[in-house]
Amino acid sequence: MPIHSIGADLHDSNIYLVEGPDGFFLVDVGTGGNHEKVVGRIKEITPLTDILALVLTHGHYDHAGGVNKMREELGGVRILASEPAALILQDGDDSRIGGWLFGQSAEPIPDIEVLEPGSKRFMGLELEILPTPGHSEGSICLYHSGSGSLVSGDTIFTFGGVGRWDLPGGNLSQLVESIVMLSKLEVRKLYPGHFNPVEDQAMRHVFEAMAAIERYQGV
Repeated sequence: MPIHSIGADLHDSNIYLVEGPDGFFLVDVGTGGNHEKVVGRIKEITPLTDILALVLTHGHYDHAGGVNKMREELGGVRILASEPAALILQDGDDSRIGGWLFGQSAEPIPDIEVLEPGSKRFMGLELEILPTPGHSEGSICLYHSGSGSLVSGDTIFTFGGVGRWDLPGGNLSQLVESIVMLSKLEVRKLYPGHFNPVEDQAMRHVFEAMAAIERYQGV
């Protein structure tokens, strides 16, 4: 499963362009503050007309603030998120989206499709949609067992990093459970929401995250 890192600028999350047999899709879009630069990087990989969907790992502004701009750029492309994230984003609930953290106010995002958990075929890829609450109530990870690729959003990062749980919707106990669940996968490539992805010995980073979150919890 080819995954292209579009990179992150300033307050943006990482943005990934995933290539499947039936088309491309973006995972997260950043704040929208660097929209032109992001679009330029995408065009270096594939024409915009090849992108058929945007998948959001959760609803925080640094991952989803640029959705409306990107949707307009791509001509009405599908937007998919977990049900909790979709409800927050469609309502424009900035207390949970967190635009205020970046000096912005979140705009409602209409017509978000709910991405149900479980195994499913998406863009010709066999993906597992894994609910991973803790950083936010709507967080999900995407796992492709064939390549061992895990797109982890803000649930886990590299080198023992984990998502913060002190924002509205965060929950430390849930985050522990989510990371323990991820530690049972066979992860060979890790694509986190922040910091650099790793495509070698990724399982080590998952175990480091699990050890870190257990220390935070005091278990």
